[in-house]
Amino acid sequence: MDHALWAYELEKKRSQYSAFKDELLVNPSEVTRRMEMTISKRKEHNSEGTGFLPRAEIVQDEHPLSLGKTSVWNQHFQESETVEQIDRDVKRTHPEMQFFNGGSSDALSNQESLKRILTIFAKLNPGIRYVQGMNEVLAPLYYVFKNDPDQSNSASAESDAFFCFVEVLSGFRDNFCKQLDNSVVGIRSTISKLSQLLKRHDEELWRHLEVVTKMDHPAIDTGV
Repeated sequence: MDHALWAYELEKKRSQYSAFKDELLVNPSEVTRRMEMTISKRKEHNSEGTGFLPRAEIVQDEHPLSLGKTSVWNQHFQESETVEQIDRDVKRTHPEMQFFNGGSSDALSNQESLKRILTIFAKLNPGIRYVQGMNEVLAPLYYVFKNDPDQSNSASAESDAFFCFVEVLSGFRDNFCKQLDNSVVGIRSTISKLSQLLKRHDEELWRHLEVVTKMDHPAIDTGV
């Protein structure tokens, strides 16, 4: 990309991430409230001059007990398990670093940023969603952006880390897709290839890891 376009692209990406947050992280009750306001305004407009007072109504299938496939409430509860898993993993991310787990307001803020990034990614990629370990991939990216000496960049660390995370995962996202685990592009195939390379270049280390792996995970077979 032309260097002259960097600032424009950066601003566009940051604006796009802000839109993702507004659209994907909003509470379902707020979505319902917005829908009701829209309907109420429409009714008010249509009832002008008729003498009838407009009455707000809940949009059909938009309530906490709805099972409708397009219901924001139903989607919210279906996604709650993923959100809870993200929350648990983020709290365990680099416990030795005060940046992530120091108990300070900054550490808690950093955790919230990681949660938002991973939640948005999961919602934008329903075929993969969130897989344990993604938090470990994201953490160093966010750390680097957040510690940028330029405060204007540091302030946008969350959005910048999100798009960098997406780019990094695009290279090996198939490894996170459970349905592809046993395919030529899945995680088992990748591990087997890495094992073959390690055996070729450092057989002593390879033998050590083979023993350790089989002790910890007896069912794992590297295929070498």
